[in-house]
Amino acid sequence: MADSIFKLFDVAMRSLLYTKFGSVMGINTLSSVDSENINKGVVQCPKEIALRELAEKRSTDFLEFINFWRRGSGGIDWNRQNTRVARSGLFMTGDNDNEYSNVKAVPLRVDYEVWFWSLDYNKMGLADTEYLFWAQENPQLEMTLNDLYPLEFDLHFSDIYDESPIEQKYDVGKFFVHRMVINLDGWVFRTEDLSGGAISKILIRCHNSQNLESEVSVIPEDFDYDSEIAALHKMFFSKLYGLYDVSVDDNTFKVLNDFTADFFPSLVFFVENSTGNNGKYTVVNSALSGGDTVITVSETIEDSTVDGNIYIPE
Repeated sequence: MADSIFKLFDVAMRSLLYTKFGSVMGINTLSSVDSENINKGVVQCPKEIALRELAEKRSTDFLEFINFWRRGSGGIDWNRQNTRVARSGLFMTGDNDNEYSNVKAVPLRVDYEVWFWSLDYNKMGLADTEYLFWAQENPQLEMTLNDLYPLEFDLHFSDIYDESPIEQKYDVGKFFVHRMVINLDGWVFRTEDLSGGAISKILIRCHNSQNLESEVSVIPEDFDYDSEIAALHKMFFSKLYGLYDVSVDDNTFKVLNDFTADFFPSLVFFVENSTGNNGKYTVVNSALSGGDTVITVSETIEDSTVDGNIYIPE
């Protein structure tokens, strides 16, 4: 069973919040792996249970995090219901130009409530500043239908609301909570045939009029996939290499073909899905050996089992 469009929106919103505010809130320092930082620092739950949910994820009640919650499944956006796309759908050609499918589209408005929590009042101000500039930069959430057709969803931003329980300072301690509401102008799609209509990629792009600030992607998986965190992890992959050989004596990894230009000295990369070598490594140098790339690292390689892959985060 494929993921619902609402789950894809949730995954995209979670990763988008981490991309924009992870460094401001210090969430990106919780561990060396971005997927773990997202899991621990950006929590999908209502405000009322956010502290409990956070404590269970981190085994401690550390107040620097973001939680968000979608208000139901949204409703039809009647202002866009009269557009041509809403009334007639989209017509897509396949590999054969004589074949096409009609994608029905329903416009909807999805509302997310977002809360920022911090013990540091100045850090909260920095998050507020980042939010205001973000709202000014004309942000969009982009999805790719069948890996061919780009779809752009506008985001709209509310004012910033201070919900800090200062009056309870002597009962629960002093901390600060700010709430924002982000509205997404989305679409729900359904094809008239059995061959297409799946959202194959989500692109999160935040930019201003000067330059492209950041872009990450999420590849959605079916419900029978291992976990949502694995899907979130994928959005940070810029390049992926399968491990072909491992040497614990020489502290080297080998990947097929010539990728010496990618593995330059001081580059940091990660090994995942291996038996005993998962973790972060720093390149000392890389060299060609029989047409393949041998990467020497400064860290100790513990396991000689040849499995897993290397990825270089953006």
